[in-house]
Amino acid sequence: MSQKVFENLAEFYLKFKVKSKTSQPVVDIFTTLVKAHQIFICLPEKLEDFGIARNYIRDIRNNFNNARITFLFNYNYFNLMDRNDRENSSLILLKPENINRFGLCNLQILEKIKKIKFEVAIDLNHEFNLMSAHLCYATNAPLRICLSNEKRDPFFNFQIQAGSNTLLDTQYRNLLKYISIKPAPSLS
Repeated sequence: MSQKVFENLAEFYLKFKVKSKTSQPVVDIFTTLVKAHQIFICLPEKLEDFGIARNYIRDIRNNFNNARITFLFNYNYFNLMDRNDRENSSLILLKPENINRFGLCNLQILEKIKKIKFEVAIDLNHEFNLMSAHLCYATNAPLRICLSNEKRDPFFNFQIQAGSNTLLDTQYRNLLKYISIKPAPSLS
């Protein structure tokens, strides 16, 4: 068979595979980031990763200076978060009684999240975390961002790609570069 036939078969297969998943509308990333009023951020479950992520909270906040940010994180980490970040945000603290036997949060937390119309959801977990992925998806935010991981594909529509050996600190800096990009002014 010719190369062209193989390319056509591959194209057909990939289109079929993508269409068989839940379709998601195309998102204007720049406009969504600029106009976002409500941001949902899942901070990492692992303490070590939380320690690194909290160093970027102020930078993330500066990119969304007019937005209300809601952070979801383990209640044991409350005192590790900067006081200004706690006071100027909505906090959803996860306690053991909020998590069911499947490792997902209970309906009380889920309903609290669904009540708010988030434009952007960001999962800062380095490793796949089903609960965070599910909650980001449940926000129905048009733009759902995470660090790249194939398990996250159905939950997110924008993944920050980095090599598997890339330090988490570097991955967060890459994420900041993407969310800091603003659209060029229109020429009209």
